[in-house]
Amino acid sequence: MLATPALADDAQAAPQATTSAAPIAQATPEIIVTAQKQSQPLHGTPAAVTALSQDALTTAGITDIRGVASLVPSAQFQAERGATKVYLRGVGTFLDVDSTDPAVAMNIDEVYAPREITGGALFDLNDVEVISGPQGTLYGRNAAGGAVNISTKDPTHNFGINMMAEGGNYNFIHTTGAVNVPVGDDVAVRAAFDYQDHDGYLSNGLNDQKSIAGRLKVKMTPTERLTVTLSGEYYHSGGLGLTPKPVTPSAQFPSDASPWQFNVDPTAANFFNKSWYDLVHAKFEYDLGGGTSLIYIPAYLHYSSRSNFYNGPGTLELDPSATQYTHELRLSHQGEHLNWVAGGYAYLNDGLTTSTLTLAPIPARYPQVTQNFNVHSVSYAGFGQATYTLHDGLKLTGGIRYSYDKRSGGGVNGFGPAPGVSFPTTFTTALSSSNVDYRVGVQYDISRDNMVYANFATGYNEGGFVPTVDANGKALTFRPQTLKAVTVGTKNRFWGGRLEINDELYYYAFSDYQVSAFNQAIGGLIIVNAKSAQMVGNDLTVRFKATVHDTLGLGLGLESARGLDFDVPASAVGAGNACACSGLALPQAPTTTLNADYTHIWDFSNGATLALAGDLYFSSSYWEVYTHNPQTLSPAYTRSNATLTYTTADKRWTVAAWVKNIENTARYNAISQPSSDATPTTGIIEPPRTFGLRFGVHI
Repeated sequence: MLATPALADDAQAAPQATTSAAPIAQATPEIIVTAQKQSQPLHGTPAAVTALSQDALTTAGITDIRGVASLVPSAQFQAERGATKVYLRGVGTFLDVDSTDPAVAMNIDEVYAPREITGGALFDLNDVEVISGPQGTLYGRNAAGGAVNISTKDPTHNFGINMMAEGGNYNFIHTTGAVNVPVGDDVAVRAAFDYQDHDGYLSNGLNDQKSIAGRLKVKMTPTERLTVTLSGEYYHSGGLGLTPKPVTPSAQFPSDASPWQFNVDPTAANFFNKSWYDLVHAKFEYDLGGGTSLIYIPAYLHYSSRSNFYNGPGTLELDPSATQYTHELRLSHQGEHLNWVAGGYAYLNDGLTTSTLTLAPIPARYPQVTQNFNVHSVSYAGFGQATYTLHDGLKLTGGIRYSYDKRSGGGVNGFGPAPGVSFPTTFTTALSSSNVDYRVGVQYDISRDNMVYANFATGYNEGGFVPTVDANGKALTFRPQTLKAVTVGTKNRFWGGRLEINDELYYYAFSDYQVSAFNQAIGGLIIVNAKSAQMVGNDLTVRFKATVHDTLGLGLGLESARGLDFDVPASAVGAGNACACSGLALPQAPTTTLNADYTHIWDFSNGATLALAGDLYFSSSYWEVYTHNPQTLSPAYTRSNATLTYTTADKRWTVAAWVKNIENTARYNAISQPSSDATPTTGIIEPPRTFGLRFGVHI
């Protein structure tokens, strides 16, 4: 299916194969990406970018962003109810409350998407671009690990209907589609929807899904120079939802039981899950002439959720909500020798979270703890980046971004150091920071199909606080994390574009590395800063169009990620979780990941085609938690998928049979750190083997 960047359009191109006496393999299609906020060919972009089209995602059976993980070298995408924790090359953030931020920025149509809505459906897309490495200059704060850009389809002036329906085991039902309608010469409208429903993968019905989403886009060209795109999107998810479950055997969860066995009654425990969001945004593009354009993107987002789920031996009811406003204004120029982009950015987020933690039946220090806290976050930035072609393919790039961030909040704290003893119940805090990110790079185009590049770039993760306090009533805060990165790479197309080989070597140096840790004194997760850490690695992708009927792909990620001056003292987390971690492997950083795929197409005399696509993903073992507690070691695993697709001669109808997780691999992610109260280590188990049929129509 899609393990490497150039695979993005293979699924779309596959039905175009034709018979001939001596078939000649054609070049893989050229892919255009916007990773640097300007359109350019993927093979000419001096960065590690994986681009995945909607057709490719459909062939792979990917319906949400979490499925992308198996297609990107050195990536971990972890589900946690409505949120997705993203780690690129081991860079990410475990703790997921409003007062902390991810280290990989996710954007929907160039609008920043907070972590809480990233578990929504992927439907009616142009593509998904995953950019590995710090993107501080163009994407700002919280893009130290990279960026994930989701681009939805715009309306066009061609009438069209696309519909797809599929069903499978666990009573899986999925329908999705889009209708595109031109309205006169200057207006076009596109409406899309997605519905998904399946029973729980766990024996008690948990880890089910019931979701519905819709999107309406209107594109207008009131003048020859002005284009306006308006978009509104809604998503709702219900059912029981995802829940953590114990990773290690116990009396309640014996080792000989199925990994998907879960002996907790969700009705008696009152488990539930409800989440929804509304996203409204616009894009105004004005052509100033001479290759220069002015772009303005305002956006409004509101999200809310209510869920009650298993949390160690008890339950956690979590009710977060927030309203977000963003604005980006930028000028962009593309010329013969000089390309540049410059602009400003503003972000405002107001959030409120209520949580109730019940730790029965274990005699806990806190039989029931309720927290209420609010968070107010603002960020302002100005940025610019330019690439200048000197001569004979030699290009120099320079960029800079200034960011100012402020975060404040307060609330009610329910934790204390011992039974019957509470820390102060209310708290307020405020903190601010500023940062300058920059980027310098050099690129040399050896030929139209071969180039080498080198970059030095920085990244920045905002500081924050956790909604708990110490004995003095002071909120537990943490400092910003900064990253300096050196990358050296090459991109190549050989044999008329039939063979693509891309490779990037990277070195990351962190200061004030942000560590998610369990604090024994307050009984909850916090973030502390370790002085320094480093990562050294290499990402290789290969795509080979062996014949007109056969395409092979390979992605290989190798990494060594270690703490340098990396001590987590007992004064910060308690004796049980203190760690002299210098020299130890960092969490979420497997030493080896491998993507491999193969597609074969059979042509029929009537013009129809049959395509067999298979992919394989391998990850070596890695630690989920910095302490290297044996219960938090994620073992090595392999997972493979396959799809067989029949396409009619007129390309209008498709029928496919698919199977995912052929090995029925039981893998946990988002594994929690066990506490001093002897609560079990928990994680969210990924789906078992699933299979089904898919039908599609394109008019």
